[in-house]
Amino acid sequence: MRKSRALTTLCCLFTLFVLGGCVERKIAIESDPAGADVWMDGKYLGKTPVSVPFTFYGGREIRLEKEGYQAIRVLHNVNPPLFEYFPVDLASECIVPVNLRDVKSLRFDLERVREADVQGLVERADALRFQTRVDVAPERAAPVGKQPPSAEPAPQPPPPLAEAPTPAAGTSRAVAAPTGGPDRSSRR
Repeated sequence: MRKSRALTTLCCLFTLFVLGGCVERKIAIESDPAGADVWMDGKYLGKTPVSVPFTFYGGREIRLEKEGYQAIRVLHNVNPPLFEYFPVDLASECIVPVNLRDVKSLRFDLERVREADVQGLVERADALRFQTRVDVAPERAAPVGKQPPSAEPAPQPPPPLAEAPTPAAGTSRAVAAPTGGPDRSSRR
């Protein structure tokens, strides 16, 4: 009687382990507007909305890109639910014959890229360029669009090089060795 009771108990435990539940883990990523390209940990997942299974909890790098919108790169920590902590996880994954789902939903709002004000950027760059000159104090900086008077004369271009006569046909012309090194044309 004791052997049959122990065997029955053992069979029941074995059945519980075999028929035990499992945990289905997914990350669902949405964006506004939809259709953004999604990468997680450097792997392309598709366009939003997208749902992917995962095995391990922890930090994830998520990147979203869509043309005309500012790209988003986020380091998101995926925390486990209570039934994934020891010793509860032993029961939830092996003993309880129920499938558990853990879906982490993430939503991102993409912002439109603002058009660059090129003329304003050039004007601000010119103003900063004039303010950083050594001979011009910041309070005396020239207004945008006006050049400050310069006490130095403008540099003159170097004189043109005299053109050497071309050698006649059938004659050779000596070539000088480059400065700073031996003449390597005679070595063979």
